[in-house]
Amino acid sequence: MASGGRLALVIGNSNYADVPLINPVNDATDMANKLSALGFEVIKQTNVDRQGMRMAIRDFGNRLKDVDVGLFYYAGHGVQIKGVNYLVPLRADINSADEVQDESIEASSVLRKMETAGNKVNIVI
Repeated sequence: MASGGRLALVIGNSNYADVPLINPVNDATDMANKLSALGFEVIKQTNVDRQGMRMAIRDFGNRLKDVDVGLFYYAGHGVQIKGVNYLVPLRADINSADEVQDESIEASSVLRKMETAGNKVNIVI
């Protein structure tokens, strides 16, 4: 993508085994469509596990280096433990708070990718 572009990573997780959610995949699809209409190149991932989320965030971070505006949107389960925010992927096997960091994605990992990219503007929703 040429410099000056816009790139978005949109993740929506609904199909959790124990506590499924109704709206995240629909919300992610709507957001991806709107962002595309606004000129963003969109990486959309739905119902992804930890590895899928990690790979999408890595790809997003690498591609951010070539654009001016980056946007990250997440819909799904999240949790905060000791002031740290986590995004909960599908198939996370969490039985207690001390397992969250092993089974989830730390939200700040997205922020680190954005900071490393050095592009002009980043937005997190």
